This record gives sequence, structure tokens and C-alpha cells, in this order.
Amino acid sequence: MKRYLLRLLPIMVFGTIMVAGCNLSGLNDPIVVPFVDDEFYAELWENITPEGRQLHIRLSTIEPVECKNATIGYSYQSQGDEGLQLQINEILIPENCEEGAAPARAVVELGRFSEGTYPLRLSLRDAVDSEGRLFVLNDRYQITLEEGGGVVPMRPVLHRIPMNTLWGYIHIKGDESLEAAAETFLQDLQGLTASQSVKNGHYGYFEVDQGNIIWAEADDEEQATDFFPFVRSLPTDGSDVQSLLSDYRSTYGEDLEIKVWTTGGEEW
Repeated sequence: MKRYLLRLLPIMVFGTIMVAGCNLSGLNDPIVVPFVDDEFYAELWENITPEGRQLHIRLSTIEPVECKNATIGYSYQSQGDEGLQLQINEILIPENCEEGAAPARAVVELGRFSEGTYPLRLSLRDAVDSEGRLFVLNDRYQITLEEGGGVVPMRPVLHRIPMNTLWGYIHIKGDESLEAAAETFLQDLQGLTASQSVKNGHYGYFEVDQGNIIWAEADDEEQATDFFPFVRSLPTDGSDVQSLLSDYRSTYGEDLEIKVWTTGGEEW
């Protein structure tokens, strides 16, 4: 596996070293690096499993790397209320590199947090520190970071999906005539669930914009023609919804892809 040290540019150095008649005793002092180009995104993500919810940070390079499966080496320490320390060390190129350009990525498991404010320090190879805060609230997470530290939040706020929520999408992969079947499924689903009140904002899997549900990983063309995301409240154990899913999947197969997740950490 190849390892590439991080670039820290531009480095701003203040002061002029005079060759003659000057005091050289400060040459061994640490070099202060006050600013570097932004090189990494940090995105908050709440992983929901049957065991509970855990907060992650998804790291990615801003510029693509010439290897589609490149990763980011890091080290992480959590000291409870005293704060979180995340150091980005290097970009790792695997021996089985997939040719092509894509961002290098890594997922950092931060842990579970009670409501409160946590100091956060992000570092690039011990050379540059960016101080910030992680705010944990009942309905959202929020991150702040100083500028000039090489890492920027992709989105500063991640809303938490309310309890007893079911969400997902229908993706028409077959003939356009299946749009009627997709709409009928949504009507059937509404009869088995209740409306869910979600604020505008980013929820990881999806976004809410003026009441419209936008699937985060679908492009604009898909969402305009053959993609139907939904978010509903699940007042029951969901067995009736699972039966509905089974009926549609057996009838339409892969031509009508239906994906469903719940805040119980299940994927149906």
C-alpha cells in the first residue's frame, strides 16, 4: 500500500532572516503554520442500527485522487466531556488500486453522545490544528471549525431523524408505465402509516426543502422522472408495511426497486 504525506500549502512564514548581525537563537523554535488550503471535507452522519444511534464523521478529499478506492489514514481519541481529537495522517493508495479519479474517503466512528457541547480539534499531521465545537441537541447535531485548518464541514448541521420514522424511495428501473404502480404503492403506504413532521434541512439519507423530500444520493435527472422518495411515521410494528413490500416486489421484481429503512435500525 502506497502512502502519500499530506500537502500543507500555502505555508505563510513571517519574518526575514538576516545573514549578518542578527540573533540566530530562534532558528530551532517551532515553525507556526497559520493557514493551509482547504483539502478535506468533514460530513456528520448518524448511523442508525438495532443497537442504537452512533455519530460518524465522513472524511473525503476535496480534490479527486487518481485511484477510485483510495482511503484516508487517521487517528481518533474521545475524552468525553473534555473533547474529541481527530488527526488526518495520510492518503492511502491500495495495491489493488481501481483506475480512475475519485475522492479518497474514510468513516470515523465518533461514538454516542448525550446532549451537550464538546470541544473538537482536527489536525493535519500534527502541523495544523483547527479548533471547533460539536453541539449535540435532541433534534440535530452541529459542527463548527476555525477556517484555515485544511478541513471544512460539508454541511454544518445534521438533523436527526425522529423516532418511529420510516423512510425510503421507489426507483422505476423498467418501463415508464410502472409510474402508476409506484403512485399506487405510495397511496397504499399512506393508508398504513401517518404523516411525519420533518423540518427543512439535511438528514443524511435525505433532505427536506420546503416540504419536498430529496434523496441525497440521487441526481436531479433521476428525481425529476423516476425517483419517488418518502418519509412517514410508523405507528405500528410495521408488519403490514412489510407485507405490502413483499406483494409489490413479487409482482414487479427489479423493475420497481423499493428501499425502506426505519429508526429501529432495520432495512426492509
